[in-house]
Amino acid sequence: MLLKDAHLGNIEVRTLPLPDYVKAPSGTYTYSGTVLVDYKREGDSPEFVRLAVTGDDGAGFREIFAGEIKRIPKSNGLRFMVFEDNKRILLGDYVLECSPGIDSCESASLIPVVYPQWMHKDERVMFHWSEIIIAPDNEHICWTVLSRSSAAVMLGRLSRKEGAYVIENIKTFSSHNPYINDPENEGCAIPQPQRGGEVKQFVHGGIAVSMVGGGEKSVLPDPVVVDLSSEELEQITFQPGYEETCIFSPDEKLGMVMSTRGSASTNCAIIGLVPRPYGLLSVSGAIWAVYTLAVSGARFAGKGNVGPALIDINKSMSEPGYMGVLLNDPEQKWVYLSPMSWHPNGTKAMWPEMVSGNPKEKRLRVVELKDYVPSPSVPAAKTPEDIPFASDGALDDWLDPVGNSEVKIAGKHSGFIEIAKQRGNSSTSYRHFSDDGKLFYDGYEKTSLTAELDSVYEACFKAQDETTGDVVGEMNCRLTFSRCGSGHERYMKLLLEPAEDGKPKSYGYARHEGKVIDVASMA
Repeated sequence: MLLKDAHLGNIEVRTLPLPDYVKAPSGTYTYSGTVLVDYKREGDSPEFVRLAVTGDDGAGFREIFAGEIKRIPKSNGLRFMVFEDNKRILLGDYVLECSPGIDSCESASLIPVVYPQWMHKDERVMFHWSEIIIAPDNEHICWTVLSRSSAAVMLGRLSRKEGAYVIENIKTFSSHNPYINDPENEGCAIPQPQRGGEVKQFVHGGIAVSMVGGGEKSVLPDPVVVDLSSEELEQITFQPGYEETCIFSPDEKLGMVMSTRGSASTNCAIIGLVPRPYGLLSVSGAIWAVYTLAVSGARFAGKGNVGPALIDINKSMSEPGYMGVLLNDPEQKWVYLSPMSWHPNGTKAMWPEMVSGNPKEKRLRVVELKDYVPSPSVPAAKTPEDIPFASDGALDDWLDPVGNSEVKIAGKHSGFIEIAKQRGNSSTSYRHFSDDGKLFYDGYEKTSLTAELDSVYEACFKAQDETTGDVVGEMNCRLTFSRCGSGHERYMKLLLEPAEDGKPKSYGYARHEGKVIDVASMA
């Protein structure tokens, strides 16, 4: 597939050729520019793992490891994160040490990673790691612990001991309380920056982390970068739909983004089109439904895509409406899978794809920027351990189930936002809320999320510029998501048939500054 971008020039997308016996391949670039491929052969058991290295033209395919790897309870399977020394691979619960190196591996040793024992024993922990990444200093790791109600992001030093790697000096740096008391308005709270969600990549040489989150302008998730030595949080994308991952190029000028921006029928941009204060807090209850429609649905229901999109980082952060270059299969037969990775020369990137509905049929895709001249790679730095917003110790604040909550936020000029949450249900009321005395918000949005029944998101509000009288943004819609199935049926659909009130189960529109999205466009 040949593409052309006015900014990046000629771009080629192709499939990595692999031997016929290679089944269900996934892969990632190594720091030498080879490709590490994990795959199956016919007859291999689910726990049997094969790893090989090859050129990104398919030349020199060579197996470096084959054997069963025991899955650890409460882990999220296996990840293949290459150390920058190009001698080791972090798998999540193991490190594979390759001698003399990955590309020329003659012997490979599987060494267990020791996590704190309470993570395995605490019943509240669903996954002691969900995503896990290794820093360029070859020493620090970052990962996400998932409970049934929250996600905690942790950082530690991976220390080689006799027969094991032990994680030491563990810090937790995700936000666990989204509010603090408002000292100037009795009974009110002040929302805090949200540092949480799954981690994706060490950036800025290893002193910051790219992760799933959102900034002040987010309604649905966007990739963010959290600086570990300060409280700075940078939002990387500003799309109204669902965005989850940004993997930066070696010079950190470009990014590969998991995104629904090229999938109008599934991206749920109708929810995020109208910017509103603290929108991510308001719609947090609907994000699971959006994910299972936009991501799981694309992978297993045969509708839509989840990217990837190739972006210029500066343009993404500064130019409203910037779309980048969509790299997905235009026929939407093949659907993006994680992970994304960059060649060390900064002109090529890679990701796996699966046939929608058939996760056993996979391929590896390579994008090559024919005209792009990269800047020098960002040099590796020592990952900081003295994180001013981090904490030590157990995770009771994160792991305990989220109870009922009611929060009132005072506008800096006038009015209030009231957010109420119970299990599976949330509602937000905008009561002539204004921070600047110019733009005022009135109305409501609410979510009812259930596992056994249909889930519903509703919104009816407006944002009005009272200096001109113009309504600059408004929503009047209802989205009904089908009950989520299990296994390969673990996705939701948008329901359009009539509801008990005589209206369609999903209907309505969102409008912002002249752009309109109607539910009918998602049919």
